[in-house]
This record gives sequence, C-alpha cells and structure tokens, in this order.
Amino acid sequence: IVIMSELISLLRAKAIETHRLPSGGVLFRAGDAVARKFEVVAGEVVLERVSETGARLILQRASAGCVVAEPSLFAEHYHCDAVA
Repeated sequence: IVIMSELISLLRAKAIETHRLPSGGVLFRAGDAVARKFEVVAGEVVLERVSETGARLILQRASAGCVVAEPSLFAEHYHCDAVA
C-alpha cells in the first residue's frame, strides 16, 4: 500500500490540466489511446464495460483524490469507459 501512495504522489506532481465534466460526461472510451493520467478532484468517475449480454460492469468508482485507471499507464489503449 505504501508503494501506491508513492506512485500517486509522483503522478500528482505531473498534473498539468483540469477537465470539468457534466454528470454522464465521458472522460475516455475503451479503445482510446492512453495519453495521460487522471485524478478525480471532486465528484466521481466510474470505469465500466458492457458485457456480451449487455450488462453494465463497474470496474472502479473513483472519487476525490483517486487516480483513474492507473493500470492503463502501462497500456497503449484504455480497456473500459470512464464516465462522470
């Protein structure tokens, strides 16, 4: 757990932009190229996929202070949608 707090501190130091999304606004979609990391400042971002049967699968609920989809830092494309 200590390593995660160190990782978050390093990532936070590189923050350069702020995005404001309305409720239901999309931060990124599955298949989009990974271009940056995101941290929630206020509100919530939900990472989700839709199953083959059409069911909505929630992978993460990121609230204030949480990094969104940190495993994506090591991928070329996002594997889920991020919705405010």
